[in-house]
Amino acid sequence: MLVKVIKKATFIKNLNIERTLPTNGTVTSRKGDKVEPFTKLGMAKYSYGLMRIDSSLRLAKGKNEDSYFYEGEKVGKVNGQNVYSPFNGNLFKQEDKYILKQEERDFWLLAGVWGEVQSVVENRSVLVKSQCMDLALLASTDFSYSGEFVVFPNPSELLELQYIEKFARDVFGKIIYAGDYASYELISRAIELGALGVLAGSADRRGFVLAKKNSLFLGVFSGFGFIATPKPIYDRLKEISNRYVFVQSGLPAQSGVLRIPVPGDFILSELIKDAGNFVELEKNMIVSVLQPPYFGYSGQVTEIQGDEIYVKVFGREEESIMVKYPNLIVLDL
Repeated sequence: MLVKVIKKATFIKNLNIERTLPTNGTVTSRKGDKVEPFTKLGMAKYSYGLMRIDSSLRLAKGKNEDSYFYEGEKVGKVNGQNVYSPFNGNLFKQEDKYILKQEERDFWLLAGVWGEVQSVVENRSVLVKSQCMDLALLASTDFSYSGEFVVFPNPSELLELQYIEKFARDVFGKIIYAGDYASYELISRAIELGALGVLAGSADRRGFVLAKKNSLFLGVFSGFGFIATPKPIYDRLKEISNRYVFVQSGLPAQSGVLRIPVPGDFILSELIKDAGNFVELEKNMIVSVLQPPYFGYSGQVTEIQGDEIYVKVFGREEESIMVKYPNLIVLDL
């Protein structure tokens, strides 16, 4: 039986990526230079750290609205949770929230990718020809960022905030994978800690509204509500923890991508090759279920009996569910 194929992982060659300084500075790279993710391309003086803090902040003893804070120093408490400064900077109040702004310092522009410099705009930017692997998102907010990628252990809903508190001083300016579900509380805390982006298996409408309001990139791999991340995707994410990545809205089909730079000799190992839009369904293929009450769940085909397909759902490996054809799609991961 033929089943629709959705490509979740795509390898892109000869991709031009522009790396830009936040303000005019000095570009040190030249056309033809070979670069790697942590190659320095240039430098500018810039205060690039901003931490937004809710107006309910109760300032630490002896501090006021225009105090200076050292990195790691306690700023105060929000809803009973301690807030620490991730950098040296000044606090001030802006409209309905507090802003902690990092003092100006050297900003080194990193290549972020493996590749070759194609052109340079003096004092401003560098164009690098590279290659990457894109992991498609089901939905995302309309922002684009780049930064170090931090992968939390795939936690249950109850443990998420404990994980983000554990990593609290290591979240600022980074993109985090938060697990199967990004709760409203976790998204709110990530914003307070200065994260650039949050990825998860799923989230809800409230979380997306909050992320959009606060310029946070929020992307989901599986859907809305509580839906687990497909295990093959999570396995890929674990492999790239602490790597430099890009998150972009509007790609593909407006849903967004996690763009992972890869070396020039990278080969994408695929279950399905040149399958087109449809493929003959086989055992062991990874599928997404479109049948209630399992809509949005993903798993591996274990058995096919006529129009009845049995799927072992990721996160519930102790049991298989029966799905009627054609209520599923194959995920090309």
